[in-house]
Amino acid sequence: MSYDDVLKQPRKDALFGVDISHHNGKNFPVEILANNKSIFLYMKASQGSRFVDPAFAGFWQRAGETDKGVKLHRGAYHFLSSGTPGEDAAQWGRKQAATFVKIIKANGGLRSTDMPPAVDVEWDIERRNGPDRWVNRKPAEVIAMVKAFSAHVETELGRKPIIYTARSWWVPRMGGEASFAQLADHQLWLADYSNQSQASEIPRTLNNTKWAIWQFTDAAKFHTGSVPPFDASIFKGPSADFYSVLGVKEF
Repeated sequence: MSYDDVLKQPRKDALFGVDISHHNGKNFPVEILANNKSIFLYMKASQGSRFVDPAFAGFWQRAGETDKGVKLHRGAYHFLSSGTPGEDAAQWGRKQAATFVKIIKANGGLRSTDMPPAVDVEWDIERRNGPDRWVNRKPAEVIAMVKAFSAHVETELGRKPIIYTARSWWVPRMGGEASFAQLADHQLWLADYSNQSQASEIPRTLNNTKWAIWQFTDAAKFHTGSVPPFDASIFKGPSADFYSVLGVKEF
């Protein structure tokens, strides 16, 4: 990640991070990420109003062991569920936020060195090859749900969530990209694995929004070891910008 295979030189002004969940296995080597040029780590905390990621507490604790030399900016994310059709979208967003906040507080809360909380808004598929359950929600409901979730989290944790989403989901599901303007007060964590974006290293964003973080692959690997592929993201810019843009304190 930290080496440009095209230009055959180390990347400049590029800071990397990883995101994981229980799907990556509870023994994912959190402690070696910093040695592999990663400075931040997002971990799934919850989904819907009841699901708690069983690996979160362990990951969160291990990533926060600065006394043992682990220097990673921790981040927690919530996978937003579409919920039951007909249920008030804003109310359902607040219910999910309450679950997320409860988990974060139960695990020590946020530190000034932690990443902003994140809300994952994408395909909500219950089973393999199943339909995207967001089809049962109107675009206005999706926006209302995200706003309600975000407002509750910011009130309780003091940090406005960053929105994780993919243009390939947002545009067809939300009837275009213009609706993202309604969330312009949020930072964007953009997912785009397309060959074109990877080749140019310029992903296609939403409504001309300047993205803060770009998740560019779901197939990152360590140089050594047998860890299965995982998600990787990049912040483009000098270190000082990383800390000012994302509101993170240096160690």
